[in-house]
Amino acid sequence: MITLVLPEICYIVEAQTETAFTPTDKFNIPGTSGPSTISFSINGTYMQASIENGAWKFVGLSFRNLTQQGKLNLTVSAQDSNVTITSYRATNATESGMGSVRISYLVEGNGTQTFNFGVTPNVGYWSVIVQRVYLPQYGGWDISSDGKVTVTGATSGVVVTIMCYTYSTSYADALSQPFYAQHSVILAVGVGVFAVVALCLVIWRVNLRAPRQSKVPRHNRSLTIKHVSMESTER
Repeated sequence: MITLVLPEICYIVEAQTETAFTPTDKFNIPGTSGPSTISFSINGTYMQASIENGAWKFVGLSFRNLTQQGKLNLTVSAQDSNVTITSYRATNATESGMGSVRISYLVEGNGTQTFNFGVTPNVGYWSVIVQRVYLPQYGGWDISSDGKVTVTGATSGVVVTIMCYTYSTSYADALSQPFYAQHSVILAVGVGVFAVVALCLVIWRVNLRAPRQSKVPRHNRSLTIKHVSMESTER
């Protein structure tokens, strides 16, 4: 009975802590020169939402009727623009594969937008796409040391997609190690190959310096002439 009832209790408790939102809900951002809001194009829920330093921080964000894996923790802000988040997808990184976070939004206005997935730059790889065009870093977007992506190259009416591929913690720790530690196997193989090549060169030079058996030139060889009896030849 405990096994059957406990999941239902957990589900009810979790449902009580979630807050639902609809496309009509607007999350206003105070302190900007113009009207700036955050909204969503479809229904969903979040565990917690609060505004900190001019940015909305969503914990446990989830969309309904949308295929995704995992809930999203997102901090988003906008200046002189309205942001409508249309979709997202979040997967966790594993030891054998990479994770990813992808979010798409519609821009209204010509201001800037900032997104923070809680992923530091040393454990992820980012790309920003505006209307199917990849923007270069520092040429329409940038990322800070704490993982905050700021998009400046989006104009009103365009769709922006931010993608972040994340690594596992162990892989990120390996990347933070010195160069010789990251490539110890390759360096060991290289040293071994160099040693074999060097040994072959030494043996080759020793063979070149070794005395060789002198050969008699052809023009100094004695010529032996055989006398053939003419009489026997005529026979």
